[in-house]
Amino acid sequence: GVIGLAMALIVAGETSIDHEVRDQFLFITAGIVLLTSLINATTIKALVTGLGLTRIPVAKATLVSHTIERLKINSQERLQLMKNDRFMGGADWETVESYLPKLWTPAKKDLFEEEDNGLLKEIRINLLNKEKSSYWKQFSKGLLGVKAYNILEDINNELLDQNGEFPVTSSTYINKLWSSSNIFVEVQKWSNLRKSSFNDLFDQLNTNYDAVRAIINSQDDLVLLLDDLKSDKSNSDEDLKVLKLLKDEVNEKKIQGLTFLRNLKNSFPEVYKTIETRQASRDLLNYQKSEFSSMVKLGRVDKDDADKFLLEIEYKMNELLSNPPSFILPNAIDLLKQIPWIKSLDDNELSKISKIVEIKIFPLNYNFQDELKSHGMGVLLRGNVEVSENKSSKVLEIGTVTSFSNSSENKEIISNSPVTMVWIPSNRLDEFDKITTDYKNYFS
Repeated sequence: GVIGLAMALIVAGETSIDHEVRDQFLFITAGIVLLTSLINATTIKALVTGLGLTRIPVAKATLVSHTIERLKINSQERLQLMKNDRFMGGADWETVESYLPKLWTPAKKDLFEEEDNGLLKEIRINLLNKEKSSYWKQFSKGLLGVKAYNILEDINNELLDQNGEFPVTSSTYINKLWSSSNIFVEVQKWSNLRKSSFNDLFDQLNTNYDAVRAIINSQDDLVLLLDDLKSDKSNSDEDLKVLKLLKDEVNEKKIQGLTFLRNLKNSFPEVYKTIETRQASRDLLNYQKSEFSSMVKLGRVDKDDADKFLLEIEYKMNELLSNPPSFILPNAIDLLKQIPWIKSLDDNELSKISKIVEIKIFPLNYNFQDELKSHGMGVLLRGNVEVSENKSSKVLEIGTVTSFSNSSENKEIISNSPVTMVWIPSNRLDEFDKITTDYKNYFS
């Protein structure tokens, strides 16, 4: 209609066309538009209803019904408080009560047929939308970086596209995020790492830390929503089972996030400390900016006077983004000093040991099969390793010595996180033994 009228007006303004023809063209076009609008306006509602486009799922109707019921209960409680208010005690309460919401029960013709796990899917979608708004809130407050926000948007959109069919913990993007604490996919030597550039590595880990921290914070919001839904008096036993299942999913997602951060901290404490320093600095600057803006709105400071200080905060934020805190990996001797039974040795002995041993990083889920064949010896420095032998298993503690010589065929050693280990090759065990024998008290 709009396009037709626009074209008719163009024709009407064309002086090269006969005046009578122009008027007829404009009149006929306007008439067609008017009649079309009238027909659409009077029939569209019946058409949309007939096609079933106004119907809603049973699960959504249940949630809306429970919400209206909760609203009515809360309004009635508010009404009782108002009756005791000295400024409103004389009101006509019958009139006021007429404004209470009426319970909502949709007709059967307005509902789709009930589907399996409909309520579960519907609440999952609500949780994902709530999670999405939580990420945006953190981002708008400056607590979440752009790259991390984009990662979380990808995760959230993928789950929303599944229409609540799968748990909130299942996503290809989120699986990549959890596994990113496994920085290396193959064995690396510490000496090589100290010579390499860490800019890309640090940037990626900082982004992932940012995203995981936001996930953990958002799960707290989801738990509050689920607790609120659980408090509805009209919930059936089946509804309560669904809410419990969803709360378990949310808690599992939070545990996965906390596990990611723990693995990162245990595997690379220097990197983790630097990331935490950057995050804390950014949070402090964002708080200062928000707090100072609130003071300006309150009238404590004039806006013109405040601009100078706000610009100074903005400059610091930009400087932090451009030149983040750097980190330096410790050398071999400093790492050796972290082992309880080695740090008692003098500097000369430590220097000799550092020339004998190799410090290696092993990735997550690494099977020490080749190391078992090499008959060397390892000292756990960082991470988590599980040793299984003769149907029993145990997790090694930091400083524990694992001998790979004379191992039984059914012995298996697997890393449960990225692991840093002091490695003594089999051909240098005698040299190591001459410097210290304390390690024999720490065999696994």
